[in-house]
Amino acid sequence: MNLEEKFLHVLLREGSISFGNFKLKSGRVSPYFVNLGKAMSRASSLREVSECYASKIERDFQLDEIDFIFGPAYKGIPLASSVALELLKRRGVDLRWGYNRKEVKKYGDLGESEIVGDLRAGDKVLVIDDVLTTGETKLESFSKLEDRGAKVIGLVVGVDREESFGGLKAREVLESRGIKVSSILGMRYILEYLRGREINGKTYLTEREYRRSISYLERRDL
Repeated sequence: MNLEEKFLHVLLREGSISFGNFKLKSGRVSPYFVNLGKAMSRASSLREVSECYASKIERDFQLDEIDFIFGPAYKGIPLASSVALELLKRRGVDLRWGYNRKEVKKYGDLGESEIVGDLRAGDKVLVIDDVLTTGETKLESFSKLEDRGAKVIGLVVGVDREESFGGLKAREVLESRGIKVSSILGMRYILEYLRGREINGKTYLTEREYRRSISYLERRDL
């Protein structure tokens, strides 16, 4: 089983992928929903998820070019910490890591009022998150990091929804800013893999659901 299949099977087992009607933060109604949080709700499944992320990072990035791993609140926090530990175990690379606060801290150590962790000016930062949809929250994170003098070198997500906004996919927008974007899975891969396939006695995606999902995915006028 390759990396993509392993990760997808973890998501399916933990109920992280659903089909139906789901209203997204963007206001769109999507025929599918990815909730990576479900795959991080137990230590054993979080370990599997972090192993997949670490493998993807090893495949797509040079570890000696990374100083800091950043996980946007909230789901990025357990990802950043567990992936940092996994890379330490595998490669002996002792990377610093941190995350942002949703609300600015106004007491105590104000050096961590917005970003928690030993982030230093000039750091090359790899951002780790669960899902890529519009890219807006990612750009917000990048701006906060850049305001601290850091340089974002890449983004790794578990699933790229591969949706278009104003004719451009979120990945294209981020890459136009010089950010390398890496995803373990793309939504099209998930749909093609699950189409009519029975896994452990269950069919996750009927032909009707597949066609509806593909039609939604291919719209570039949203």
